[in-house]
Amino acid sequence: MSECGFIGLGRMGGAMARRLLDAGHRVSVYDPAPTATAALAAQGAEVAISARAVADAAPVVFLSLPNPQIVAEVVLGAQGIREGTSLKVCVDLSTSGPETAVRLAAGLAERHIASLEAPVSGGIKGAREGTLSLMAGSSFMQG
Repeated sequence: MSECGFIGLGRMGGAMARRLLDAGHRVSVYDPAPTATAALAAQGAEVAISARAVADAAPVVFLSLPNPQIVAEVVLGAQGIREGTSLKVCVDLSTSGPETAVRLAAGLAERHIASLEAPVSGGIKGAREGTLSLMAGSSFMQG
């Protein structure tokens, strides 16, 4: 089992996943572009065959995806991560907006999975250097 999973390995997501690997974490990764996973596999990431497979392998899954529609499909779709057997916490690092955050939280709560909305600021340079700022919000943070 991986310590965490990462879905969406573009310029931001790939850099963030690489930092997790550099810190010694076991990371399961997925991106529909095989070239995005190759460099991380060479660094020791476990490459999953689907987003759902990441959620089968890891209790915490980070998302860095290009738009709210893709985030919703990856999380709530027929083969979405909410169906994963290990997932306990989903952390959306994308800029998905409040409507998507509420929708994801409700869909994940049905499966007793916590949802954390945590868009990042700092750009690609910040992702590479580990200096990103996160703005986090979640219903489970309300006490």
